[in-house]
Amino acid sequence: MQGLTVKDLYRHPEWTGRIVTVCGRYTGWSGCDADTYMITRSDWVLRDDTGCIFVTGGAPARPSPLMGNNTTRPAVCIKARIRWFKGKCTLYFIDRPAEH
Repeated sequence: MQGLTVKDLYRHPEWTGRIVTVCGRYTGWSGCDADTYMITRSDWVLRDDTGCIFVTGGAPARPSPLMGNNTTRPAVCIKARIRWFKGKCTLYFIDRPAEH
């Protein structure tokens, strides 16, 4: 499934186990107050215009904290498996689709 927003993932818990492609911005490991769950200490946050979600694995190179707000953080698209854990949604990284 491609072209989804973070909000779409939260709206469809029945999608658990599906592989999706989601694009947004890498914002490190903090700053997400949504109904998501950090599985490991190395999880990171993917944020788009509709919300944010924790991703397990596949973190991009960490930008400097001096990069500024979310609009200046690196844009990233990922392919990941949706999982619901303790009633909260999270993504398990699979791959970064090739850019065309």
